[in-house]
Amino acid sequence: MFSTVLRCQKSENHRVQQGDDRLEPTPEQKTAMYRICQQLTKMYAPIYLVTTDRRTGDLIIIAGEEIEASVSREGKVNYESTEAEF
Repeated sequence: MFSTVLRCQKSENHRVQQGDDRLEPTPEQKTAMYRICQQLTKMYAPIYLVTTDRRTGDLIIIAGEEIEASVSREGKVNYESTEAEF
């Protein structure tokens, strides 16, 4: 489950330097994160982790037994599941 979170992103143009102020979520990321957390709450899925990937600046959300979501700096959401697709 956590292997997806730990994999290295190949895209160099989205790389974030350590100590960079871009670790603060963008307005697009905040909107997407709010929407995802609201949906997870409606499903009664526990939210275990919300963090920023320091390499890419993506927000990472781990919830429930098998739900992983990442939100790019542009607000694009990518869902991954270890069992079922949604």
